Amino acid sequence: HSMRNNIPVRMPRTHSVFTAPAWGLLGALPFYFIVNHFALLPASTMTVHYFTFPTTVWLFAAGVYVAYNHLFLDSLTQAGVYFTTHRIALAHMRYNNATANTVFVALGLLAMYVAIVSTSVSALF
Repeated sequence: HSMRNNIPVRMPRTHSVFTAPAWGLLGALPFYFIVNHFALLPASTMTVHYFTFPTTVWLFAAGVYVAYNHLFLDSLTQAGVYFTTHRIALAHMRYNNATANTVFVALGLLAMYVAIVSTSVSALF
């Protein structure tokens, strides 16, 4: 973000559909080092819905997924997100819309609950 009249403003380098994957990969790096340093996931591969990939691939894919989810939620605000040089806003909600924020927090908690309940502990090791 940059500042314009003491208001944080989104920039194309941080809130573009083209740069989001890079920021997601960069954001996953600390988790990659923590997982590898402390051997939190000793399995070298993980299977999710019949797809087996190295654990590091799933970790970095999660980073990209989180980045695009962040952009999706930003696209629901008035400022939108960048696509090339222009902004796209799917909805024009305010940042401090209590109802929308509550709904999306509840959906996020529901998604975490489903992920935790549907994950087999034996699948991680």
